[in-house]
Amino acid sequence: LSANYSGSLDECDTCKILLTAALFHDDDMASIESTCDSNRSTDWTSSMDLLCLSRFRDMLFFVGTYALQLCTTTDLYHRFPEIDEGGLHILRARAIADDTVVYIMFKAGVHSTIYKLNQDIIEAFEAKMKKADTLGMQDWQARGGWVLPGGIEEFARRRRMSPSQTPQYRGFSGGRLFGKSKKLDLEYTEEPMFIMKAIIGALVLSSGMHEMWKYIGPLFEEVLLLSPEESLKAYPESTIK
Repeated sequence: LSANYSGSLDECDTCKILLTAALFHDDDMASIESTCDSNRSTDWTSSMDLLCLSRFRDMLFFVGTYALQLCTTTDLYHRFPEIDEGGLHILRARAIADDTVVYIMFKAGVHSTIYKLNQDIIEAFEAKMKKADTLGMQDWQARGGWVLPGGIEEFARRRRMSPSQTPQYRGFSGGRLFGKSKKLDLEYTEEPMFIMKAIIGALVLSSGMHEMWKYIGPLFEEVLLLSPEESLKAYPESTIK
């Protein structure tokens, strides 16, 4: 992100600091807080820095959560000007469900940048994602290339891409992983989802809502293509209604 950042040097430094806070994993916070409370540590300043990073993540998550809601709402209104409140709720809920956010995060490789994220969580989610992609691809092939009539050509038209390009999110199923009607257990999604939204919050605070969506919006493009009616028909098994 910083390599493509168009702001000033000071703004870029701010972005780096905020992203560091967002990517910080706080499994060791109990020991860090204990170190900060006792002035006997030789690395007290460093521990205080880590404590500040961890506590700042909560604010970044809060900002990122509402920024993602606002940007997806705006995007959906532009795509479907006649959408009603009920339809908007369905599409937004499916697009930013925890499982969706983590699925997109792993597809983009963001999880590999997180400090000390449990490797068991990574491997478990990757296995579930691989299975969902396999099932989703089988379903796409059975339907003739996509969940809607017109197949891959219709998908490419809506996605504004070449029909020869490979879709990324075949394992997405209306806010759930393909083959799942209910959300995954929180042990697989809670921490990665928190960090992804904190990253979004960091981008908002360092570069503004518009710039954030320039980076993050393309990652969500494929989960925003269907109308409410199309989404309900394509993914009737999803519990997000």
